[in-house]
Amino acid sequence: MGSVQSRSRRTADGRHGNPLNTLVPAERLHRDALFSVFSFVPLADRARCARVCRTWRAAAGWGRPEATATVVALSAAQVQAILRSRLRKHVADVQEGSQSADEKVSLWPLLPAIATGLPQLQRLQVRLPWEKLAQVKPVLPPQLRSLELHVCLPAEATLSAERSPSLVRFAERLAAAAPPGLSSLKLQVYHGACRMALPGGALTALARVGSLSELHVDGLWEFPEVRRAFRGMRKLRKLHRVTVTSLRKLLDTAASWDAASLAQLTGGEAGVDYPQGLQSLGAVGPVDESMLRSLLRLPELMELHPDWIVLRDVRPLLAGLPLLRSLTVAPLGVSPSSAGAWWMGFAAALPLCPQLTSLTLSSPALTDEHLSAILRAAPQLKSLRVTKASLVSLRCFAETPHLSHTLQELQLGRSSGCIAPAELVHLQPLHALRSLVVQCLSAPPSGELSAKPPRRSASWPRMEQVELDVAEQSS
Repeated sequence: MGSVQSRSRRTADGRHGNPLNTLVPAERLHRDALFSVFSFVPLADRARCARVCRTWRAAAGWGRPEATATVVALSAAQVQAILRSRLRKHVADVQEGSQSADEKVSLWPLLPAIATGLPQLQRLQVRLPWEKLAQVKPVLPPQLRSLELHVCLPAEATLSAERSPSLVRFAERLAAAAPPGLSSLKLQVYHGACRMALPGGALTALARVGSLSELHVDGLWEFPEVRRAFRGMRKLRKLHRVTVTSLRKLLDTAASWDAASLAQLTGGEAGVDYPQGLQSLGAVGPVDESMLRSLLRLPELMELHPDWIVLRDVRPLLAGLPLLRSLTVAPLGVSPSSAGAWWMGFAAALPLCPQLTSLTLSSPALTDEHLSAILRAAPQLKSLRVTKASLVSLRCFAETPHLSHTLQELQLGRSSGCIAPAELVHLQPLHALRSLVVQCLSAPPSGELSAKPPRRSASWPRMEQVELDVAEQSS
């Protein structure tokens, strides 16, 4: 039986500063954890690993019919090798590796072979150079559920009016070839590192895919065409956009179609009337008094992820959204002297959202005392992410009894403070924990982190992922 070495981070004196920097016998790893490790191993090396023993053979993807694999292909030759291997029966996700926009390599010529040679394929991500747009005849696997397509413009080109018809005609051919179960579509047009808006005529063509429930675009123009397109998307429930020419125009357009079906929207601005059935709103700008009035018209909202919260009192926000289950909190404009009172006020208002299960907190003024009050006020908390804080202890997790059977995911980012490795002992009561990421540990003078996480079978019986690392200021 072999062994697996964890990833480590070098400290300032050149030593490895990770408590997992030891060789762990593979037989001590859970089978699912070993399978996750092999998902990062190249195909050729995975085939050699499969000859070590039966356990490794199953974890590497051979001899385990229920397993699926994700393949990141950098060339057409790699895809052809997969199509000739036994792994092809388990591939559910194919992603084309990152390439520059000037490269002429694409997996589109291999789509007929992929459609027939990968019977379990559910998700496909490919790139397509602009000069081949008119030549490509899409051939998609009949069982495909998710398609992500990146169209690459040459460096000297722009997506002008004369180029728009080519993209519209390609969208028409793509809609005609779409499998009946295609539910998620992401179509992005790249000009170097910039992403371009999609013409409304292309969206009108994509509206013919009646099974779509999730759509990702990077902007829309030609709004008369957009209005006609949305009238055909009766099943659309998730709409993701990075930029839109005018969100108000888009939502006015949405009012002319069955907007009640729209459940998730990425992107927002103040002063617009959102669809009443909206359940998830992300990438929202600062939540101020004007944005607050728009949000209070969405009583069914379950997920809210704003960039900032510019409110002195968050009680009206939480009181108006009692069904919230996932929330991102990043206060802006709060002075250091009043930051403590702001966070304690937030903790006092949390009982107004009794169904809250996921929290993301970001503020350099967040301390151990504030976090302890927040944890006590969230009895249903399953996921906690802290990206910025000033934490020095993890004792609050051991002092909050209900977390032992509710908290499943804990992530403390590199800017969350500086926590001594010995503080990890306070996480042992969290028996429901499945994922633990602590990237803000302090390295002792020796440069070696002596603390070790509890054994999986003892304190964390459901653990699937553990990542421990030193903070940036300690490395």
